[in-house]
Amino acid sequence: MIYEKTFLQPNERLVRIIIRGHAVPGELEVRTELEVLVKETDDADFYPPVVIGHPSYEKLKMLSKEQAAQLQIFNSGITVRQINQALTEFDEIRKFNKTVIIKI
Repeated sequence: MIYEKTFLQPNERLVRIIIRGHAVPGELEVRTELEVLVKETDDADFYPPVVIGHPSYEKLKMLSKEQAAQLQIFNSGITVRQINQALTEFDEIRKFNKTVIIKI
């Protein structure tokens, strides 16, 4: 399942959180993966916060996938509260859409 939520920051920057949920066989919980994209007021499309030319770009290339994602989130300007809000909404939608299979 994929869930997207866009937040307008005080500096007029749009920050989009993309949450991907993966069901893992043998586990009750769903694993989630976060991706954060930003868009300034004069940009046409969303893009990752750390791109070529950004001061943290060289550091980003040396990090693991999880650490790189954390760096992108940190550089997006999104707050922990906003991330938690998006995760809560994702969980509510996931639970609402959960289907029950009844064997007869």
